[in-house]
Amino acid sequence: MASTSGTKKPKGPKLPKKTYLPHSNSDEDAFDFSFLDFSEETFKAPSRLCDDQFLNLLCDENVLRRSIDGIVDDGDIPGVQQKEHAHLDEDNEDVGVEYRVHDPNVDWKDMRPRFGDYERTFQIKYCNEMHLCARNYHFGSLVTSSWLAKHYLKDVIMKPKMTLLEIQANVLQRFSMSVTLGQGQRARATAMRMIEGKLEDHYAKVWDYATTIRLSNSGTTCLVGVESNMGFNYFKKFYVGFKAFRDGWSRGCRRLIELDGSFLKGQVKGEILTAIGRDADNHVYPIAWAVVNVENKDNWTWFIDNLVADLDLGAGNGLVIILDQHKGLLQAVADLLPNVEHRQCARHIFAKFRKKFTGLELKSLFWEAAMSTVEGDFLATMEKIKKITKTGYNYLMARKPETWC
Repeated sequence: MASTSGTKKPKGPKLPKKTYLPHSNSDEDAFDFSFLDFSEETFKAPSRLCDDQFLNLLCDENVLRRSIDGIVDDGDIPGVQQKEHAHLDEDNEDVGVEYRVHDPNVDWKDMRPRFGDYERTFQIKYCNEMHLCARNYHFGSLVTSSWLAKHYLKDVIMKPKMTLLEIQANVLQRFSMSVTLGQGQRARATAMRMIEGKLEDHYAKVWDYATTIRLSNSGTTCLVGVESNMGFNYFKKFYVGFKAFRDGWSRGCRRLIELDGSFLKGQVKGEILTAIGRDADNHVYPIAWAVVNVENKDNWTWFIDNLVADLDLGAGNGLVIILDQHKGLLQAVADLLPNVEHRQCARHIFAKFRKKFTGLELKSLFWEAAMSTVEGDFLATMEKIKKITKTGYNYLMARKPETWC
């Protein structure tokens, strides 16, 4: 009787209908080998890849060639191919089943595995299509800030002002995951480090920066200070005084310099020391700056010594220095500029005053006293402060009001 595939199968050597696998002792465990085609023109010696008889059969080149030859698409499930019907022999007995073959041209999202599917050297022997696990849309442990940073690296470059809320909404849309604002902020910071490098790497190039500044700005002073320990150099200080700023201060600014320091926040700590002037319009004019590891007398002395040499200040004749009571600053100025006139920054004095004495009335009276141009007005305002808080009055008088600026 002709088979349903339209061609009659050639006869081959007869095999027993059922062959038992190792450790099998019943008909339920029997495997049917009768579907194999052992014709001389197609038969090759079976593969012996391992001791598992079932795996050797699946990997046999004869079986693979029979399965791939004459296959058609399965309309129900994409990604696999199979023959339309099983082959039947002349006695209308089932002699084998043609399983579907994996199609690599189909997108993985459209594939659905099924029992018996195989791809060249392996076949699905067990498949449980019942999945009861729920989808979790929260930020998982596998999705880290580094993973997000790699996906948003281009966005950070093209959109540097992209807000955290925009990142949060974009992650939810693209990956169906919810991330917090803190996670988005860490991802953006990681992306910036990937683009610009780590701060430690920049400090390792401090000599290159100094050389580039001197070569591109003729006459500029740029100094690097390090300290050695156990054969390693550690950053200590970095001074920059541009020649254009020095010339501008000498030619068009008042003989006044304000010295101040501020903490650096972030991954690498330290302090920045600045020298600021005032131009003819009373605007802030930068003169020089330095980054140091810590604020102390030695670093202030080093900074002021370089400033004196750049601006040719001498002993400080005809010069006014405005400063706060930073550590070692007052002593460094007295040692290097003995003839300079000292002034104290009123804003810094008030910032410390308000920590102990609060209230809008005291704030108004303080600035009224600081802006007084007549001694009588100043003393009258200080008496008002004395009536409110005698302790605050004593605190301000101890700061030498005649030097406020």
